[in-house]
Amino acid sequence: MSSYDAAPGMVDLSTPPPAAPPGSQHFPQEIDLAAAAHDDAAVQMQTHHGLQDEQHTQQQSEDYLTASLKQQLLSDVATFFQAEIGPRTLAISEDVNSLQYEAEQLANKAATEKAEVLGELDRLHKLVASFQAQIREALMAE
Repeated sequence: MSSYDAAPGMVDLSTPPPAAPPGSQHFPQEIDLAAAAHDDAAVQMQTHHGLQDEQHTQQQSEDYLTASLKQQLLSDVATFFQAEIGPRTLAISEDVNSLQYEAEQLANKAATEKAEVLGELDRLHKLVASFQAQIREALMAE
């Protein structure tokens, strides 16, 4: 009975396997070494894929951690600005506006006082000129 006559899925072990071509004879040690090398390659491949998966998982973990830390930091900064900087900025802005108003008021008051002083100086100048004219008239009349 040949392997072709065997039932499907069954192998006829009563006939010897075909002979290997010349030069391709394998000794049992070579077959064991080849099988071991194949097994080593498979283990290395699995290890390599396992390391890649582990590195990928580690990278995902690092990315998630980085993203969550970044989000937390941005949230903390926003809270800080809202709670601390915002009110202080508003208070400083109000102080600056108040100081500008006071500066404008002082500038207006200074301009008014300057006009009054210049008016007084003009009046005094006219008074001095009048006294000088009277003194000259009195000196000439003598």
